[in-house]
Order: sequence, then structure tokens, then C-alpha cells
Amino acid sequence: MAEERPPSRFAFLYRQGDGVIGARQWAKAAWPPAAMALVVVALWALASPPAPIPLSERQLAEPGAVLALAYFIAYSFAAVVSVFIALLLAVAEYFVCAKRFRDRGLPAALAGVAPFSILLAGAAHWYVLRAGDPAIGRLPYLFDALAIAACGWTVFELGFGDSRSTH
Repeated sequence: MAEERPPSRFAFLYRQGDGVIGARQWAKAAWPPAAMALVVVALWALASPPAPIPLSERQLAEPGAVLALAYFIAYSFAAVVSVFIALLLAVAEYFVCAKRFRDRGLPAALAGVAPFSILLAGAAHWYVLRAGDPAIGRLPYLFDALAIAACGWTVFELGFGDSRSTH
């Protein structure tokens, strides 16, 4: 008969919503996914083109057009992969925060506020770049402010709040 292994610490922290952790454990477990997400987003932002590259004035066989198309293909692939990785990291962060919110005696669903607000802010920036409407040009800054407020509240609540549950 095979012995049953206890779940790994990684699986408990980043792949399960059940359980509780204290403020110190949360601080140790919350920064790796957040830091990795920042690196992924920074690399994606560095690789993104600063402006649209018009191909209508070029012939398809021109070296510049071929290079631009190759860049578009590589960038599209990298963008899809980076979004996928960022979503996986957001899920890992959610599970860590859910445990701490539960420890604080608050609903675990509050762990989704910060990641969701960050995703909304990113979507607002993406949309405004493509909308071409100058009337909504500053709208992403409102979403940025809300995301910063949500992240600040989450860090304050989870990092400095007392435990209310009895482990």
C-alpha cells in the first residue's frame, strides 16, 4: 500500500484556497508571485512597439516589411505567453491572500480585489491606446489610482492586521 504524502508547501500556498496563514507567512509568500509578475509585465512593456508600424507604404518583399512582420509574429506570441504567465501568477497571489483574509476573519473573496483592479488598469491602458479617442486619454490614470489603492489596502490589511481566527 502506497503511503500518502502530505501536500507540499508550494501546493498549500499557491494552489489551494483552504487554510489560514499569519502575517509573517503571508509576507514571505506574497512577494515572489508579485515580483515575477512585475518582471513579466516589464519585459512585455519593453518589447511592445512604441507606435503602430504602418505596412501599407511598403512592398511585402521589402526587408523592412519582412522584419516588421516577423517582429509582429514574435511579439504576438510573447504577449500571449506573458498574459498567460501573469494570470497564473495572479491566481497564485489570490490563494496566498485568501488564506490571510480568512485568518483576519474577512471573506476570502476579498483576495481578488487587488489582482482584478490591476488587470482592469492594464485593460484600460490597452484600450485607450487602440481607441484613438482623445476624450478618454486620461481614463487609465483613474484605474491606476484605484489599483494602487486596492493594492495598498491589501498590503496594509494583510501585512499589519492581527489574526482573528484560531488556527
